[in-house]
Amino acid sequence: MSEKTDKNLGKTFKTLRESKDIPSKQVVSDNFSYPQIMKFEKGDSSISVEKLFSGLSSINLSLEEFQYAYNEISDTNDNNLSDKIVRAFHRGNTSELESILREIQKKTKLFPEQKSYKLIQIEIKTILQEMGEKSYKLTKGEIAALTNHLQIIKEWSYFEIWLFVNCVTVLDNKRLENLVGRLMHSSRNYLETEKNRQLTNLAALNVASVFINSDYLEPVPAYFKYVDEHIKSDFQLYEKVDLTYLKALFNYKKKPKDPEATEAVYSCVKAMEFFQAFDTAKQMKVEFEAMRTKSQI
Repeated sequence: MSEKTDKNLGKTFKTLRESKDIPSKQVVSDNFSYPQIMKFEKGDSSISVEKLFSGLSSINLSLEEFQYAYNEISDTNDNNLSDKIVRAFHRGNTSELESILREIQKKTKLFPEQKSYKLIQIEIKTILQEMGEKSYKLTKGEIAALTNHLQIIKEWSYFEIWLFVNCVTVLDNKRLENLVGRLMHSSRNYLETEKNRQLTNLAALNVASVFINSDYLEPVPAYFKYVDEHIKSDFQLYEKVDLTYLKALFNYKKKPKDPEATEAVYSCVKAMEFFQAFDTAKQMKVEFEAMRTKSQI
């Protein structure tokens, strides 16, 4: 029995083709005929990866752009899961995250061999814990499963880097140092995308933040150096801001009585307020005030 055709693939292709005002006959190539295009766009048949690449080339689209549009059009839970988790987190909506977690737990029971569902559960529980929901503390078994998965992979994909970024707070310093080192120095011959490079910067910054707050300062300059070398343009503004702020926190940790170190941190807060990023400014201020209080005890 043949597998069911995913009609949304053809629907996405047709939507994007028409949005560029490209007639279907212009997509025809040696290996992608007009009848095949028509059947694919109607959802009557599937096509090979080779034909999809040929079609995307004809309408001047990348595979990443096609996948993004497909996720939006199909709107299935799995396709948009990362986006839904991020949106719920930024809105501070723990109820939505708990709802997503319940759905993933159901899928884990239905497909117990699907390792990714178990890892996504760990990710969501970690985020909920960071948002103050202490009942979602991970078990030793879950932390071991997370660590083992990240240690055995040879190619860090978006899924693994994103998982690591969201779970740095539940791993001890030794594991973090080992994993972020493997990530930063991974060859990633096949998965060296711009998105993955930016996520790797974020992972290095997140680990630096954890180490600064736990007074484990020795490895931190290496992470700053890595991010400095991998910020390619001013378009990566968030990474620049985060890097500047963490450098200021690091310097304060080294010299807590230096007024210039204190002023550098507050300059970052004021910059965020100037750009009306009030939530970020508040988070910076709360974190620094807690750090100052701790240093004075």
